[in-house]
Amino acid sequence: MQESEKNNILTNLLGPGWKNGKETLYRCPKCNHSKKKLSVNIHKDVFKCWVCDYSGKSISKLIRTYGPHMMKEWGSLHAPDLTGSFDIEVAFNPPEIKLPELELPESYQILKKQPLHRKALKYLQSRDINYIDAIRWKIGYCNTGPFAERVIIPSFDKEGKLNYFVARSVSKKSWPKYKNPAATKDIIFNEYMINWKKPVTLVEGVFDSMKTPNSIPILGSTLKENSKLINTLNKKRPKIILALDADAYEKSLKIYKLLSEIDLNVKFLKMTNKRDLGDMKRSEVKNLMNTVTDINSDNYLLYEINKIK
Repeated sequence: MQESEKNNILTNLLGPGWKNGKETLYRCPKCNHSKKKLSVNIHKDVFKCWVCDYSGKSISKLIRTYGPHMMKEWGSLHAPDLTGSFDIEVAFNPPEIKLPELELPESYQILKKQPLHRKALKYLQSRDINYIDAIRWKIGYCNTGPFAERVIIPSFDKEGKLNYFVARSVSKKSWPKYKNPAATKDIIFNEYMINWKKPVTLVEGVFDSMKTPNSIPILGSTLKENSKLINTLNKKRPKIILALDADAYEKSLKIYKLLSEIDLNVKFLKMTNKRDLGDMKRSEVKNLMNTVTDINSDNYLLYEINKIK
Protein backbone atom coordinates (compact mmCIF):
# COMPACT_ATOMS: atom_id res chain seq x y z
CA MET A 1 0.00 0.00 0.00
CA GLN A 2 1.41 3.40 -0.98
CA GLU A 3 1.94 6.11 1.61
CA SER A 4 -0.76 8.28 0.06
CA GLU A 5 -3.30 5.46 0.46
CA LYS A 6 -2.35 5.06 4.11
CA ASN A 7 -2.77 8.78 4.62
CA ASN A 8 -6.20 8.64 3.00
CA ILE A 9 -7.35 5.96 5.44
CA LEU A 10 -6.08 7.95 8.42
CA THR A 11 -7.72 11.12 7.10
CA ASN A 12 -11.04 9.31 6.69
CA LEU A 13 -10.75 8.08 10.28
CA LEU A 14 -9.27 11.09 12.06
CA GLY A 15 -9.95 14.04 9.78
CA PRO A 16 -7.41 16.23 7.95
CA GLY A 17 -3.86 16.08 9.30
CA TRP A 18 -0.97 18.52 9.49
CA LYS A 19 2.34 17.34 8.00
CA ASN A 20 5.38 17.81 10.26
CA GLY A 21 8.44 16.23 8.67
CA LYS A 22 7.92 12.46 8.45
CA GLU A 23 5.06 12.65 10.94
CA THR A 24 1.48 13.83 10.58
CA LEU A 25 -0.55 15.41 13.39
CA TYR A 26 -4.25 14.54 13.77
CA ARG A 27 -7.00 15.14 16.30
CA CYS A 28 -6.69 12.46 18.98
CA PRO A 29 -9.83 10.25 19.09
CA LYS A 30 -9.13 9.28 22.69
CA CYS A 31 -8.83 12.65 24.47
CA ASN A 32 -10.57 14.70 21.75
CA HIS A 33 -8.25 17.64 22.30
CA SER A 34 -9.24 20.68 20.24
CA LYS A 35 -5.82 20.80 18.57
CA LYS A 36 -4.03 18.21 16.46
CA LYS A 37 -1.85 16.45 19.00
CA LEU A 38 -1.83 12.84 17.78
CA SER A 39 1.46 12.28 15.97
CA VAL A 40 1.48 9.39 13.49
CA ASN A 41 4.67 8.11 11.85
CA ILE A 42 3.73 5.81 8.99
CA HIS A 43 7.36 4.94 8.21
CA LYS A 44 7.97 3.58 11.71
CA ASP A 45 4.36 2.35 12.18
CA VAL A 46 3.91 4.14 15.52
CA PHE A 47 1.64 6.82 16.99
CA LYS A 48 1.55 8.98 20.11
CA CYS A 49 -0.70 11.70 21.53
CA TRP A 50 1.30 14.49 23.17
CA VAL A 51 -1.64 15.41 25.43
CA CYS A 52 -3.01 12.13 26.84
CA ASP A 53 0.02 9.91 26.01
CA TYR A 54 -2.16 7.44 24.07
CA SER A 55 0.40 5.55 21.96
CA GLY A 56 1.13 2.33 20.17
CA LYS A 57 3.84 0.46 18.28
CA SER A 58 1.42 -0.42 15.49
CA ILE A 59 -1.03 1.89 13.74
CA SER A 60 -3.28 -1.17 13.39
CA LYS A 61 -4.13 -0.75 17.07
CA LEU A 62 -5.43 2.74 16.35
CA ILE A 63 -7.45 1.56 13.35
CA ARG A 64 -8.84 -1.47 15.19
CA THR A 65 -9.98 0.64 18.17
CA TYR A 66 -11.52 3.64 16.42
CA GLY A 67 -12.22 2.39 12.89
CA PRO A 68 -12.73 -1.39 12.92
CA HIS A 69 -14.68 -1.14 9.67
CA MET A 70 -11.45 0.05 8.03
CA MET A 71 -9.34 -2.91 9.14
CA LYS A 72 -9.99 -4.86 5.95
CA GLU A 73 -8.70 -1.94 3.87
CA TRP A 74 -5.77 -1.50 6.25
CA GLY A 75 -5.04 -5.23 6.21
CA SER A 76 -2.34 -5.03 3.56
CA LEU A 77 -0.29 -2.73 5.75
CA HIS A 78 3.02 -4.32 6.72
CA ALA A 79 4.96 -2.84 9.58
CA PRO A 80 8.66 -2.14 8.99
CA ASP A 81 11.26 -4.54 10.32
CA LEU A 82 11.64 -3.48 13.92
CA THR A 83 13.41 -6.49 15.34
CA GLY A 84 14.74 -6.36 18.86
CA SER A 85 13.72 -3.85 21.53
CA PHE A 86 11.82 -0.78 20.40
CA ASP A 87 11.31 2.50 22.24
CA ILE A 88 8.45 4.66 21.00
CA GLU A 89 10.09 7.78 22.44
CA VAL A 90 13.13 7.11 20.24
CA ALA A 91 10.84 6.79 17.22
CA PHE A 92 9.59 10.34 17.70
CA ASN A 93 12.84 11.73 19.07
CA PRO A 94 15.66 10.14 17.02
CA PRO A 95 19.25 10.64 18.21
CA GLU A 96 20.90 13.81 16.93
CA ILE A 97 23.54 13.45 14.24
CA LYS A 98 26.93 14.35 15.69
CA LEU A 99 28.65 17.15 13.80
CA PRO A 100 32.38 17.96 13.83
CA GLU A 101 33.28 19.78 17.02
CA LEU A 102 33.22 23.55 16.60
CA GLU A 103 36.05 25.68 17.96
CA LEU A 104 36.41 29.40 18.53
CA PRO A 105 38.86 31.27 16.24
CA GLU A 106 42.48 30.71 17.16
CA SER A 107 43.06 34.40 17.95
CA TYR A 108 39.90 34.71 20.11
CA GLN A 109 40.51 36.46 23.46
CA ILE A 110 38.01 37.31 26.16
CA LEU A 111 37.51 41.08 26.16
CA LYS A 112 39.50 42.97 28.76
CA LYS A 113 39.90 46.62 29.61
CA GLN A 114 43.20 47.02 27.80
CA PRO A 115 44.42 49.17 24.86
CA LEU A 116 44.42 46.18 22.50
CA HIS A 117 40.66 45.77 22.96
CA ARG A 118 39.74 49.46 23.06
CA LYS A 119 38.18 49.46 19.58
CA ALA A 120 35.95 46.50 20.44
CA LEU A 121 34.85 47.97 23.76
CA LYS A 122 34.08 51.30 22.10
CA TYR A 123 31.94 49.54 19.49
CA LEU A 124 29.97 47.64 22.14
CA GLN A 125 29.50 50.84 24.14
CA SER A 126 28.00 52.47 21.03
CA ARG A 127 25.35 49.73 21.10
CA ASP A 128 24.69 50.16 24.82
CA ILE A 129 26.51 46.93 25.67
CA ASN A 130 28.62 47.37 28.80
CA TYR A 131 31.57 45.43 30.16
CA ILE A 132 29.35 43.37 32.50
CA ASP A 133 27.34 42.30 29.46
CA ALA A 134 30.56 41.33 27.69
CA ILE A 135 31.55 39.09 30.59
CA ARG A 136 28.10 37.51 30.87
CA TRP A 137 27.95 36.77 27.15
CA LYS A 138 31.61 35.69 27.05
CA ILE A 139 32.24 38.18 24.24
CA GLY A 140 35.72 37.99 22.80
CA TYR A 141 37.80 39.78 20.20
CA CYS A 142 40.18 38.79 17.41
CA ASN A 143 43.14 41.00 16.54
CA THR A 144 44.50 38.73 13.80
CA GLY A 145 43.45 35.93 11.49
CA PRO A 146 40.30 35.42 9.38
CA PHE A 147 38.17 37.10 12.05
CA ALA A 148 40.46 40.07 12.70
CA GLU A 149 38.83 43.24 14.06
CA ARG A 150 35.65 41.42 15.00
CA VAL A 151 33.88 40.83 18.28
CA ILE A 152 33.02 37.17 18.78
CA ILE A 153 29.74 36.27 20.49
CA PRO A 154 29.77 32.52 21.25
CA SER A 155 26.76 30.29 21.80
CA PHE A 156 26.61 27.31 24.16
CA ASP A 157 24.06 24.52 24.37
CA LYS A 158 22.21 23.48 27.53
CA GLU A 159 25.27 21.52 28.68
CA GLY A 160 27.64 24.44 28.15
CA LYS A 161 29.21 23.15 24.94
CA LEU A 162 30.05 25.57 22.11
CA ASN A 163 27.60 25.15 19.22
CA TYR A 164 27.95 28.39 17.22
CA PHE A 165 29.39 31.88 17.25
CA VAL A 166 28.68 35.23 15.63
CA ALA A 167 31.55 37.46 14.46
CA ARG A 168 30.69 41.13 14.01
CA SER A 169 33.08 43.67 12.51
CA VAL A 170 33.98 46.70 14.63
CA SER A 171 35.71 48.44 11.73
CA LYS A 172 34.11 50.08 8.70
CA LYS A 173 36.94 48.61 6.62
CA SER A 174 35.98 45.00 7.40
CA TRP A 175 33.37 43.43 5.13
CA PRO A 176 30.95 41.77 5.42
CA LYS A 177 29.67 43.06 8.74
CA TYR A 178 28.95 39.53 9.94
CA LYS A 179 31.24 36.60 9.27
CA ASN A 180 30.06 33.37 10.81
CA PRO A 181 31.47 29.84 11.05
CA ALA A 182 30.81 26.97 8.66
CA ALA A 183 28.38 25.36 11.10
CA THR A 184 24.66 24.63 11.24
CA LYS A 185 22.31 27.35 12.46
CA ASP A 186 19.84 24.71 13.62
CA ILE A 187 20.64 25.41 17.25
CA ILE A 188 19.19 27.24 20.23
CA PHE A 189 21.55 30.15 20.74
CA ASN A 190 22.88 30.12 24.33
CA GLU A 191 20.28 27.61 25.47
CA TYR A 192 22.05 27.33 28.83
CA MET A 193 20.86 30.88 29.63
CA ILE A 194 17.17 30.24 28.92
CA ASN A 195 14.56 29.79 31.66
CA TRP A 196 11.80 27.83 29.94
CA LYS A 197 9.39 28.44 32.82
CA LYS A 198 9.30 32.15 31.98
CA PRO A 199 8.11 33.87 28.78
CA VAL A 200 10.65 33.48 25.98
CA THR A 201 11.18 36.27 23.45
CA LEU A 202 12.25 35.38 19.91
CA VAL A 203 14.43 38.05 18.29
CA GLU A 204 16.50 38.21 15.11
CA GLY A 205 20.07 38.83 16.21
CA VAL A 206 22.44 38.54 19.15
CA PHE A 207 22.47 42.28 19.89
CA ASP A 208 18.67 42.27 20.02
CA SER A 209 18.91 39.42 22.52
CA MET A 210 21.36 41.30 24.75
CA LYS A 211 18.71 43.97 25.29
CA THR A 212 15.84 41.54 25.85
CA PRO A 213 15.68 39.30 28.96
CA ASN A 214 15.24 35.55 28.44
CA SER A 215 15.38 35.80 24.66
CA ILE A 216 16.62 33.63 21.82
CA PRO A 217 18.13 35.07 18.62
CA ILE A 218 16.95 32.98 15.67
CA LEU A 219 19.88 34.26 13.58
CA GLY A 220 17.62 35.61 10.87
CA SER A 221 13.93 36.16 10.34
CA THR A 222 12.66 32.69 9.44
CA LEU A 223 12.11 29.39 11.22
CA LYS A 224 11.69 25.93 9.74
CA GLU A 225 8.84 23.83 11.09
CA ASN A 226 11.14 20.93 11.99
CA SER A 227 13.94 23.01 13.52
CA LYS A 228 15.44 22.25 16.91
CA LEU A 229 14.02 25.47 18.30
CA ILE A 230 10.45 24.70 17.17
CA ASN A 231 10.65 21.16 18.55
CA THR A 232 12.00 22.42 21.88
CA LEU A 233 9.34 25.12 22.16
CA ASN A 234 6.72 22.45 21.52
CA LYS A 235 8.19 20.30 24.29
CA LYS A 236 8.83 23.07 26.88
CA ARG A 237 5.71 25.09 25.96
CA PRO A 238 6.67 28.51 27.36
CA LYS A 239 4.73 31.67 26.63
CA ILE A 240 6.32 33.32 23.60
CA ILE A 241 6.80 36.91 22.45
CA LEU A 242 7.69 37.51 18.80
CA ALA A 243 9.91 40.59 18.55
CA LEU A 244 11.44 40.62 15.08
CA ASP A 245 12.59 43.73 13.25
CA ALA A 246 10.14 46.03 11.45
CA ASP A 247 11.29 44.89 8.01
CA ALA A 248 10.47 41.28 8.95
CA TYR A 249 6.81 41.95 9.75
CA GLU A 250 5.32 39.43 7.33
CA LYS A 251 7.90 36.83 8.29
CA SER A 252 6.89 37.37 11.92
CA LEU A 253 3.32 36.55 11.04
CA LYS A 254 4.40 33.38 9.24
CA ILE A 255 6.31 32.31 12.35
CA TYR A 256 3.19 33.05 14.40
CA LYS A 257 1.16 30.73 12.16
CA LEU A 258 3.77 28.02 12.60
CA LEU A 259 3.72 28.36 16.40
CA SER A 260 -0.06 28.54 16.58
CA GLU A 261 -0.30 25.23 14.72
CA ILE A 262 1.23 23.56 17.76
CA ASP A 263 -1.04 25.52 20.12
CA LEU A 264 1.61 27.73 21.74
CA ASN A 265 0.70 30.92 23.60
CA VAL A 266 2.13 33.69 21.40
CA LYS A 267 2.15 37.45 21.79
CA PHE A 268 3.38 39.88 19.18
CA LEU A 269 5.53 43.00 19.26
CA LYS A 270 4.97 45.11 16.18
CA MET A 271 7.89 47.44 15.59
CA THR A 272 6.65 50.89 14.62
CA ASN A 273 9.92 52.29 13.29
CA LYS A 274 12.89 51.13 11.26
CA ARG A 275 15.20 50.70 14.25
CA ASP A 276 16.16 47.25 15.52
CA LEU A 277 16.04 46.30 19.20
CA GLY A 278 19.81 45.99 19.11
CA ASP A 279 20.17 49.65 18.11
CA MET A 280 17.97 50.93 20.93
CA LYS A 281 18.80 51.90 24.48
CA ARG A 282 17.78 49.40 27.15
CA SER A 283 15.17 51.79 28.51
CA GLU A 284 13.61 52.07 25.04
CA VAL A 285 13.46 48.30 24.67
CA LYS A 286 11.93 47.91 28.13
CA ASN A 287 9.19 50.42 27.32
CA LEU A 288 8.56 48.83 23.94
CA MET A 289 8.18 45.37 25.46
CA ASN A 290 5.24 46.72 27.45
CA THR A 291 3.33 47.14 24.17
CA VAL A 292 3.15 43.45 23.22
CA THR A 293 -0.30 42.37 22.08
CA ASP A 294 -2.30 39.19 21.87
CA ILE A 295 -3.26 37.90 18.45
CA ASN A 296 -6.90 36.86 18.40
CA SER A 297 -10.10 37.15 16.41
CA ASP A 298 -10.69 40.68 17.68
CA ASN A 299 -7.25 41.80 16.55
CA TYR A 300 -6.58 43.31 13.12
CA LEU A 301 -3.41 41.20 12.87
CA LEU A 302 -5.52 38.12 12.28
CA TYR A 303 -6.67 39.55 8.97
CA GLU A 304 -3.10 40.11 7.85
CA ILE A 305 -2.04 36.65 9.05
CA ASN A 306 -4.73 35.02 6.96
CA LYS A 307 -3.52 36.85 3.89
CA ILE A 308 -0.16 35.09 4.08
CA LYS A 309 -0.05 31.87 2.11
